[in-house]
Amino acid sequence: MYGLAESADSKYILLIGRMIAGIGAANSALVRPYISLVTVHEERTKYMSISTGLSMLGLLVGPALNVAFVHSNVSFGFTSFNKRTSAGLMNVIVVHRQIR
Repeated sequence: MYGLAESADSKYILLIGRMIAGIGAANSALVRPYISLVTVHEERTKYMSISTGLSMLGLLVGPALNVAFVHSNVSFGFTSFNKRTSAGLMNVIVVHRQIR
């Protein structure tokens, strides 16, 4: 959405993108109750630790990937890949690979 907002020069598309990102972030709050629901007491600490560790790994790797693409400026189709949009586009690529 950020890439679209930049090429369309629209603050409304940017706001819609932020709303979608907020909804996605809110879903992360549901992980811990779900783990508590589906695990037995003996396994709960293990899976909570894995979940927290992967979340922290994402917080570490995300900005590192953005630093790698900070000097890129490639336009394709209706969007562009630059320092403002690279984080979101990399996220789309990673999520798409996980879904397949």
